[in-house]
Amino acid sequence: IVLLLLVYLGLLDAGTKVQQGFATAYQVSEETTDAGRNTAMSLSSVTVTAGGGRVDANLTNTGAKVIRLYGKVDLVVDYTDGSSVRRIKRLPYHASPQGANEWTYTGISPDSRNPDLLDPQEVAALRVDLTPSMKSATSGVLTITTDGGAMARSTFSY
Repeated sequence: IVLLLLVYLGLLDAGTKVQQGFATAYQVSEETTDAGRNTAMSLSSVTVTAGGGRVDANLTNTGAKVIRLYGKVDLVVDYTDGSSVRRIKRLPYHASPQGANEWTYTGISPDSRNPDLLDPQEVAALRVDLTPSMKSATSGVLTITTDGGAMARSTFSY
């Protein structure tokens, strides 16, 4: 009888731990979903310079969550190059100095809360290198997405 009682108590304890594991997994799932809903951003002031080889843009965090710009954000550019070839590229982030077909941010304003993180209502100045350069008298599309599912898109012309 003692042995049966110990086995029963062991199973009861294991069942409680499984239930706690499910509750924790559900909570993490809710937080991930919530993070996606509270992340929002917008692109503005998108300009092409350097003979069509560089795009500068402002990215504003319009949501309620912090955005980590490096490693957690995808940037895709769609444009026509000087040889009239359409280019659609996902460009990797790279801290300064920036190389060919890479993007970086050159500053965050006001960046007073969490240095180097894009807090709500802060603006990041983005710099995108286009190699080969963009053809004049054409337009392109700049798209940026976060791992939480937020997206910002803007057209630009050169």
